[in-house]
Amino acid sequence: MNGANLYVPRVSRSRMNGGQTPADAEVMIEASDATLNTKIKRDEVYEMFKPVIEDLMSNSTPVEGKLISECYDLQRHKPSPEYRDLIQKVKGQFRECGLQWL
Repeated sequence: MNGANLYVPRVSRSRMNGGQTPADAEVMIEASDATLNTKIKRDEVYEMFKPVIEDLMSNSTPVEGKLISECYDLQRHKPSPEYRDLIQKVKGQFRECGLQWL
């Protein structure tokens, strides 16, 4: 993985004021660093992350997006408890696949 072209993909249906939170960008950078730390090769990605890919592909119905204010406190600059738990769950899934999260 070359680490070029980092961006935060939309993970739910588009919704007015439902864009990404600052936490999404932070997780993206952490994932990039973990990828570099793990030294994943392009041809290893699919097999390494197959459990996550299959889980995502099994759910063909996008979830309804939330307003930023529902999942992130913009004044205190921190995710809501529910969103923080979701971030930790996702990081855990990637750790289980072998990603060396810092």
